[in-house]
Amino acid sequence: MKVFMNLKWFFKQEKAEYLLGLLVLLGIALIQLVPPQIIGKTIDLIGTKKTDRSYFADLYADTRRRSDYDIYFALYMACINFWNK
Repeated sequence: MKVFMNLKWFFKQEKAEYLLGLLVLLGIALIQLVPPQIIGKTIDLIGTKKTDRSYFADLYADTRRRSDYDIYFALYMACINFWNK
């Protein structure tokens, strides 16, 4: 702990960079939660056999914040799994 007290001047000087780094790490952690959520919703959808197009549209209507690639990939995988049954 004494080491950090000796380096207190350095942390004060570089405070903006450390805060930016922490915000970026927090953002990355939140972004990593999106693909499992999409996959989980898709698997639940397939498990309940409610796989008509309108249900897909309603399920993924709130995904405007997500990247188009993630949405298209999830829908593609759901369709592949549905048609292979």
